[in-house]
Amino acid sequence: MTGLTPLRDLIGVVGDACFIVDAETRIAAANEPARRMFGDGLEGRPLVDVCADESSADTMIATVTSCNGHECSFTTSVRKADGTVADIDVTAKRCHGFHSDHALLVIRELRKRLNACEAHLELQSLLLDEASDGIVAHTLDGLLVHANRAALEQWNLTFEEARSRGPFGWVHPTNRDNVAKLMSAIVDHGEARFDSRAHHSDGTEFPVEIHARVIESPLGTLVVSGVRDVSERVRSEEMVRYLAYHDTLTGLANRVMLDSALHEAIVDARRHGDVVGVIFLDLNDFKPVNDTHGHAVGDHVLREVADRIAECVRESDTVARLGGDEFVVVLPRLASPLDLPAIARKIDRAVRAPMQVSGNDICVSGTIGMALHEDGDDPESLLTKADLNMYEAREIGAQGWDVLTSGMTL
Repeated sequence: MTGLTPLRDLIGVVGDACFIVDAETRIAAANEPARRMFGDGLEGRPLVDVCADESSADTMIATVTSCNGHECSFTTSVRKADGTVADIDVTAKRCHGFHSDHALLVIRELRKRLNACEAHLELQSLLLDEASDGIVAHTLDGLLVHANRAALEQWNLTFEEARSRGPFGWVHPTNRDNVAKLMSAIVDHGEARFDSRAHHSDGTEFPVEIHARVIESPLGTLVVSGVRDVSERVRSEEMVRYLAYHDTLTGLANRVMLDSALHEAIVDARRHGDVVGVIFLDLNDFKPVNDTHGHAVGDHVLREVADRIAECVRESDTVARLGGDEFVVVLPRLASPLDLPAIARKIDRAVRAPMQVSGNDICVSGTIGMALHEDGDDPESLLTKADLNMYEAREIGAQGWDVLTSGMTL
């Protein structure tokens, strides 16, 4: 048996149960895992002694004796040292280079393999449930086969409730009209990304981004979708867009939005003959407010003035703050040129009304310049006319803009 030493050393470092079997199918050597499975005193015993019954013994002997020059794999049953029967997977190969009449058997218990598989699936399920994104799997005709915890929480349903609703029954009714079109795109391209709306348990909606993929699985062709709540991203994008077009202090339009509103109003005026007016207002008494009461009070006054101007005009009009204490109102589609000074007087009265800010009585007034759109005016020239009229009114003095009204071409 001295020549078996290299083989004993080889199987001694293998984690699975191993036998070296001689030409008479007797066990010539066994490693420690084999002894733990079948007990001590294995060497010299017939291989059939470890088989569970006559049928498994026939399978074992027939396969081991026939594996000449190639590797054989088969399953059978054995009786373990504790008397229990176990299904095993056996890989047998002839020992070339040492004893060609000996075979190496590697034995793996199938129950352990299944347990490992079950553990792997359990781990996968746990990981899916811990994902912050919803993960959904369904057949092409909409039968739900999996939904992780995040998806079920979005729907406020249990898996059984969602599945029992039938094909695509787990999709919110407001989204079902698009299902056929989306499924067609997913199947045609193998995957698709699209935006949709999901619903919290309280009925409120929130935006989601969905990445759907077609996969082949043991259950057949499935669509697996990741459903991500993108509320924060959408809010951030909306904030960026808002800041791009609005004054951060007052919430009014900024210069970018003002230019756009002027351009649109002038285009409509040229196309339809609309009357377009612009009012330019600059506060007269604002610096003393900042100097006396501080910038926090000054900011409050600017917000109050902005609100008062906005209340004097239509929703279709644009009120903008250019910066500092300058405000502009764009008035498209006026019914008559005479409406422009009437609206200016309304704004003037509203701005002059006393206001209470942090316990202080504060009064401010504004100097107003007006301009009506004429052929050839562009946004910049129309705004410049109103600005120049405002400065001219300031030179005249109190209510100077009202005096200048009589000189306007109305």
